[in-house]
Amino acid sequence: MITTIAAGSILYLLVRCPPALEPYIGRLLGHLPARLARPLLITLFKTLFSIGLVHKISSTLSSVALNNWRWTSDRGRWDWPNEIAVVTGGCSGIGEEIVRSLARNGIKVVVLDVQDQPERLKKGKQWPDRASWSGSHFPVLRHVPTDIALYVRCDVTDPESVQSAAASIKKQLGSSPSILVNNAGIGHDFPMFDPPMQRVKKLIDVNLTSHWITCAAFCPDMVANNKGHIVELASMSSFVSVGRFSDYSATKAAIVSFSESEHELASNFDSMLDLHPGRSFLIQ
Repeated sequence: MITTIAAGSILYLLVRCPPALEPYIGRLLGHLPARLARPLLITLFKTLFSIGLVHKISSTLSSVALNNWRWTSDRGRWDWPNEIAVVTGGCSGIGEEIVRSLARNGIKVVVLDVQDQPERLKKGKQWPDRASWSGSHFPVLRHVPTDIALYVRCDVTDPESVQSAAASIKKQLGSSPSILVNNAGIGHDFPMFDPPMQRVKKLIDVNLTSHWITCAAFCPDMVANNKGHIVELASMSSFVSVGRFSDYSATKAAIVSFSESEHELASNFDSMLDLHPGRSFLIQ
């Protein structure tokens, strides 16, 4: 943007220079090599200005497209303490970090997982406050109001289990979720041409099919309320596959397409977002 403004300003001085400044501009141009005559400089800065202007327009349109073609923020529609976020696979790993981050911001977080609810995610437990890690190798634990609102044991590959969880959320919390984070996922390591098919099918169900199931359970209410945010957890494996993780890479690449397909709901949803974490190391 600064380059565009600078190029435009110089171009203006070269083309429409005020008479009072013309002597100064002439002296400056006199110090340049003869081949850099005024017409050439005008052409050069026209080109730079045009490229910068096109880039700015493209960036603006991209931002608007990512905001579902809204030119202004609708942040005022979101009342975080009254929003409900569902996070699948939120009992460990990246999912747990997402749960903690949402809860720290006052959002009611519902965790769907087949794992037992860990003690550290139960009400009244102390979580490390991020600020307490600064300048120290060890966290200073202090209580922060980051309790999850609800834990539901749920198999996201089973439509009945997910529908039951959706009904339980509405009954216990009084309303439907406005945020869905499809995080649940598993990974295997085996030769591409000698796959244990049962494990492959299980991985596809957890990493991919479950996204249809959870969206079918939670998105209709989002559409009815004209408000919702969906986050799909993909991976860098969406773009860079690894031979012994062929099934995992294939499902993560499919998530990108699935997320793109959700844009048909753009008029109803505030955002659809697919994330591509790299190595799954959780570092404070």
